[in-house]
Amino acid sequence: MAIFGSSFTYNEKSSDDYGVILCATEAVDSIPMGLTREGLKGEITSRRPVANWYNTKYSDVLTFDVTITKPENRAFSREEVRDINAWLTGPRTPTLLFFEDEAFDPINFYGVFTDVNNVYGSGILMLKYTFTSNSPYGWSNEFQYIYNNLEDKKLSVEQGSVTGSGKDLVIAVQNNGYFSIENSTDELNDFVYPLIAINAYPGHKVSIENISEISTNLLSHKLEITIPDKVDFSTMLYIDSKYHKIYYINNNTKEKVPLTLSDLGFSSENLTNIDNGSLGLYWPRLIPGNNKFDITGECNVAMTFRCPRKVGAY
Repeated sequence: MAIFGSSFTYNEKSSDDYGVILCATEAVDSIPMGLTREGLKGEITSRRPVANWYNTKYSDVLTFDVTITKPENRAFSREEVRDINAWLTGPRTPTLLFFEDEAFDPINFYGVFTDVNNVYGSGILMLKYTFTSNSPYGWSNEFQYIYNNLEDKKLSVEQGSVTGSGKDLVIAVQNNGYFSIENSTDELNDFVYPLIAINAYPGHKVSIENISEISTNLLSHKLEITIPDKVDFSTMLYIDSKYHKIYYINNNTKEKVPLTLSDLGFSSENLTNIDNGSLGLYWPRLIPGNNKFDITGECNVAMTFRCPRKVGAY
């Protein structure tokens, strides 16, 4: 059970560093699931007894309590309370929370701690924190798939790491044929948008097409770009499909440098057609289940993503 694991990590610091353990203030009879939904529908009238149902949405994000204490029921000192509160209430935007437990499929959460309470006896014996996620559910570990199509410059697992997180789970390194990716999402009617890192020589054309996706509302399932001169082979070009951004990281400043569609080889006619809707701009994404990508051009590609996990705080 996640919230009663052996320890947890938040904002890249472990509870072990503070000498605390997870506990509960009282017997737990249920685990927060966060999956309450409401329908987006029309009104029922005397002549229309069946509502027009358009969609559903989650009523709120997942929230749950995390309670900590010291071994042997020792009281916290004032300095310890300060240090722990500074750690857990420091981030102001959603930050990764990970519990160490014995589950085969670990669950990760993004959020902030929004409230602090305590149990007082001979001093403060327990600290109880409310964690508010940025979504109705948790997430898997990161999956990373690497595709090599440059015989002389193949990506290794270390080179293919996009995030540098110690929780990366590298699933496969493929060197030829179709690029196959398994999306084990629990959101069976939504897409997962990966972060894509491309390694290629300047001036080379690269195309990424998901041949497994069948969608009538898209004009194309292929993204075609030309690697700009400012992105040499020692620099990876990133496609953030979720937020519709393409950039590279400056080797000196380590800052993200955005790239325009003109930088990526789109002509003025292409840009006009995209603006008027006669030409689609496809952002590579994953359907639930197996995805087969046809990648052309001399390049290496790494795709990194997390999958929704609908198990609440369990």
